[in-house]
Amino acid sequence: MCQTCHAVRFASLADGHPEFGNFPFRRRTRIIFDHAKHFNQDFAQSNKALVPTGCSGCHALGPVGEAMVVKPFAVSCGGCHLGDIKERAGADVQGLAVLGVPALDLQTLRAHDAAIGEWPAAADGDLAPFLRFLLSQRPDTAKDLAALGTASLGDLSHAGNAQIAAAARIAWAIKELLLDLSVKGPSVLVQAVTHDNDRVAGESAALVGGLPPDAIKTADKLWFPDLADEVTRHRAGERVPMPAPKAPPQASSAAPPPTAPPGPVASGSGAILGGAGILGAPSGAPAPGAPAPGAPQAAAGGQGAIAGTANGAILGGSGILGAAAPPSRSPSPSPPGGNNGSILGGAGILGGAPPVAAATAAPPKPQPPQPPEPMANEAWTGIGGGWYRQDYYLYYRPVEHADPFLRSWLDVTGRDVQNPNGAARLLFHRLSDPGAPGVCAKCHSIDRGPGGAAVVEWLPFRPDPERHEFTKFSHLPHLNRLGSAGCKTCHQIAATTNFAASYKSGNPFVAVASFKPIRRELCASCHVAKQASAACTTCHNYHIGHFPPTHGITTTGTRSAMPDASQRRQVSPRAAASVPSRIADLLPQ
Repeated sequence: MCQTCHAVRFASLADGHPEFGNFPFRRRTRIIFDHAKHFNQDFAQSNKALVPTGCSGCHALGPVGEAMVVKPFAVSCGGCHLGDIKERAGADVQGLAVLGVPALDLQTLRAHDAAIGEWPAAADGDLAPFLRFLLSQRPDTAKDLAALGTASLGDLSHAGNAQIAAAARIAWAIKELLLDLSVKGPSVLVQAVTHDNDRVAGESAALVGGLPPDAIKTADKLWFPDLADEVTRHRAGERVPMPAPKAPPQASSAAPPPTAPPGPVASGSGAILGGAGILGAPSGAPAPGAPAPGAPQAAAGGQGAIAGTANGAILGGSGILGAAAPPSRSPSPSPPGGNNGSILGGAGILGGAPPVAAATAAPPKPQPPQPPEPMANEAWTGIGGGWYRQDYYLYYRPVEHADPFLRSWLDVTGRDVQNPNGAARLLFHRLSDPGAPGVCAKCHSIDRGPGGAAVVEWLPFRPDPERHEFTKFSHLPHLNRLGSAGCKTCHQIAATTNFAASYKSGNPFVAVASFKPIRRELCASCHVAKQASAACTTCHNYHIGHFPPTHGITTTGTRSAMPDASQRRQVSPRAAASVPSRIADLLPQ
């Protein structure tokens, strides 16, 4: 029948049918999964308990048994990749900076007499893409951001007057946004991107992400103690000057205490070589037995001195080599060699008083027990995720797959990536970076949609029973024919492919598969006369298009829609019994 119209006729699938080409890879897969890399590299380095033993570890028959579908994330991917979502290895910050206070060049702003009120000097972060996007939704602030250009708010030293004026207005826009959030609530976030109140409750909740009121109110008080008063005055047209910078602590100007003048150099009390100097006796008083001041000194020492003044010091006096000796009780001569029994005079080994024992140091007091440090805010969110404050920003941290906050903001900014102000594109690129919090774009491909919009493919392929393509194929009747190779009978991994590169293009039909195309000869080995049917309508639909099927299944008409369990055409017990046990878990449950 078909060849009644077809100009090019052929006898059968095996004889004359055109080659399949790149069948079945007409478009790239929506989930970025490189089978060759996983089988050849990743599985060899993974926990063996998590490595699938076959294709059925990740795939199952879809409704009515035609297409193979990917099992849920928790079953197919979560064992290995949930940790990537919970914590990004090597990242300085685990969360996404959303709301906060960027650094401002306060010195330059003061020099230009900018009136921005109080601004924390310790703020040192950049203007985060999320905060920039929210500010850009105000037309006036969008113009100021454009006027600022490539200049940094934290370094305005080379900025022109127009840029500095724009920076001052951006500072007020940040303050107003923070105050409005505290006063009006999270609807400020929703209206900033929707510009109306038509969002359904579920989408609004996703855009807010459960932002708690205390988080923004506490942050306002810490960052800007007088925020409400300053913004109110500014909105009333009053000039709110910057407070004077705090002066650094001054060093003490008191003069150091005077030091005693040095003693005589030669002999006598306090001299270097006599008296209380380094090698002498006490300063200010003669040593016991020494001549009174003004009395003639002995030429070769007195009282046993070798070459000095009094008390038997080697060089005189009671220093290191000679110190004051106690007064003599009798006029008897000194022992040989010096006074008071010392070798060279005095009471020490080399003369002088015997050493005084050092005082025993008091035992150190035991240190009081240190109280435990409270858990850091970021670590607090390691289990349940959510919002936390760190320095001068509020961060959002996802820890589960399919985070609704990240998903909704990727959708919002993806639709607006062509906006000339560039803020939506900047935030979308931040959110869709493969290493961003949540790592969404590591696995979910991004297609170019209508008007240049960026569309994130959140779901893997799901068959639409209402869509009838020209070529059809049902896996179920083939499962009981598979040999020892199983699924690899038809699906053979390509040795080398440039799989990842195909996702750099926004065109989903630029496809590079990690499997070899299926060859016509493989199908023709069974679909011949007296075996499997070789009729044209075995593999081709006669009616092409999108329309409800005749067997009673109804859907919502969307690509990813699935009939509920009561509507699905279940696999018959007879067909299920004919499926080998090693692939029985491919059947829908």
